[in-house]
Amino acid sequence: LEKSGRCLPKDISPVRDEDAFVIFDEPRCRGTDLKLRTEAVALLTLAPNICKDKLMQAAGRLRKLGRNQKLEIVGGSDVFSKLRDLSNKGNVVSKLRHSFFNSSNFTATNVLSWVMK
Repeated sequence: LEKSGRCLPKDISPVRDEDAFVIFDEPRCRGTDLKLRTEAVALLTLAPNICKDKLMQAAGRLRKLGRNQKLEIVGGSDVFSKLRDLSNKGNVVSKLRHSFFNSSNFTATNVLSWVMK
């Protein structure tokens, strides 16, 4: 996006991937592959009912996660209340447990209607 408001296609933009400030929203997260800086830091927002596949798609935008790229996970008080119910720990494991729990609940409640179609 230029100062004038004109939006350029990525392939002719003078801004390199690693120099860009990038926002991935849910609809455009899957399949997006930008070469982000080696020291990139992502901010991942947790929704109350986030499922494992959406969490992993979002985190997966960092191709070098664990090798200098970092992920910060944030959410509202409702999310962390659910996390506390699942675990007394406020670490990544409890956040992943939360997303797996949501995925299994979603599957259990929706698989019958999917099969019946």
